[in-house]
Amino acid sequence: MRVVVLLENTASSSAMRICHGLSLYIETGGISFLLDMGPNAMFAQNAQSLGVDLSQVRFAVVSHGHYDHGGGVDVFLRRNGQAPVYIRPTTFAPHNYLGKPVGLRSTLKTHKRFCIAQSVQELTPNALLFSQVAPDCLCPPDFSLFQEASQPDLFHHEHNLLLTERNTLFLFAGCAHCGITAIVNRASQLAGKMPDYVFSGFHLANCQDPAYLTRIANALISTGAQFYTGHCTGPLAYAHLQQYLGTQLLPMTAGMDLLI
Repeated sequence: MRVVVLLENTASSSAMRICHGLSLYIETGGISFLLDMGPNAMFAQNAQSLGVDLSQVRFAVVSHGHYDHGGGVDVFLRRNGQAPVYIRPTTFAPHNYLGKPVGLRSTLKTHKRFCIAQSVQELTPNALLFSQVAPDCLCPPDFSLFQEASQPDLFHHEHNLLLTERNTLFLFAGCAHCGITAIVNRASQLAGKMPDYVFSGFHLANCQDPAYLTRIANALISTGAQFYTGHCTGPLAYAHLQQYLGTQLLPMTAGMDLLI
């Protein structure tokens, strides 16, 4: 398994472009996946610098309908001429946070390469998308501040990618608005085991409750998984969680190239 962080809020070197966004390139079993494209063309510029050929991606996924994860999808569609791009039915609905638009450009939604994913969607025998995760008591505290088409956002437009390689389970998510613990538990239900590796933002940048973060830390420890996080997790939440998880929690940063 190869995981390359194409875009993130931080970078491992000054050669990498950074902005508020996320993009992950994944290779497994001779198949390449792209999860998210950040807000603009920076993910593609970093891919070129890192020697990642976006034209060879077989499957692409927009994890949810926010600009910092799918704003660059038109760039990907120009760089890659064949990969289906999986979205959810309301990915292109109006999305707002505290009244501020955070959604994707609706002009893109009719592109012929978009594929609507079911709540559980098999891409290959070793690749599964899943969505409609029920938020648990540890979901991000600002969950209720998001809206979809002027209604409370239940984040049914958020889906997650499960990959299996040699009996090792990898979970990839975008922002985990439904709660990283709920998503991990749903992944374990679908796969029959806990993920071994998890790559995801935790959407805790606005969380300032140490007791709440400690509860999340203890829940993550109990999974036994190795976590990589960044983007919307926030540096303060990350620092608090790492006090408990130690090396079980590591940072994602643009330019990171992992072989697992």
